Amino acid sequence: MFIENTFDPSNKNWAFMQDNAPPHISKYAMKWCKDNQIDVLKWPATSPDLNRIENLWDHIDRELRKMKPKNVIELQDMIQDI
Repeated sequence: MFIENTFDPSNKNWAFMQDNAPPHISKYAMKWCKDNQIDVLKWPATSPDLNRIENLWDHIDRELRKMKPKNVIELQDMIQDI
C-alpha cells in the first residue's frame, strides 16, 4: 500500500489530506488511518480540487468535447494539440 511506504510514523508534524472521495472515507480507510495514528485533515467535500491532474483532465475533456474527434487517430492528434 502506498501510504504504508510513504508516511513516517515517528514524525507527527503532519496531517493527511484527502479529497473525500468514497474510497478515501470508507470505513476500512478511516479505520486504517486511526489504527496507524494518522491524523486526517478535516476538509469539506465541496472544496476546490487541489489535485492538479484532475484539473488537467477536466480541461482536456472540455476541449475535446468542443473538437469532437471522429476516430482514435484524430483523438490522439487533438490531445497532443491541447
